[in-house]
Amino acid sequence: MSTHKENIRRGHRNQENGATFEKMLGQLFTRMADAELARIAKVPEPLRVLGPGEKGVWRAIYIRGAAMVDYQGTLMGGRAVYLEAKYTRAAKIEQDRVAERQAEAMDLYATLGASCGVLVTFRLGCTGLVPWAAWRRMKELFGRKYLKPEDLAAMGWEISLFDARALCQA
Repeated sequence: MSTHKENIRRGHRNQENGATFEKMLGQLFTRMADAELARIAKVPEPLRVLGPGEKGVWRAIYIRGAAMVDYQGTLMGGRAVYLEAKYTRAAKIEQDRVAERQAEAMDLYATLGASCGVLVTFRLGCTGLVPWAAWRRMKELFGRKYLKPEDLAAMGWEISLFDARALCQA
């Protein structure tokens, strides 16, 4: 059984690894911009400023229910792109890791013709870009509401975070 301290340590490790994943994505999107393949940017987290704190540091709170899709931009040729990024240390990633508000936004963007997907990484190893339509149909495609690392390769969704052109073709 996990102790409270172990849960806190696990949470910190997950945050650090998630931040590492986002840093890698930032580097990938910079390479894509440099190669004039796309312009994709991180959407800032929804915060409400509470006021000044001590020593010039401002206090703010994260507004969980207002979270938007993580990344948005435009691919070469003019097509809009919306990407949600998910990191997990587990051996599977649950479909409900995309919040309902984010899912509704992705549904709308996809209906309007945008390229939408979920960027998934398992333990900063196996990484893939799951098309939004497939993410929504996970139960139908796999008989379950989660993905495993081997599903990414089997479906041709595995990508390299070092190959900017591969993301445009995924």
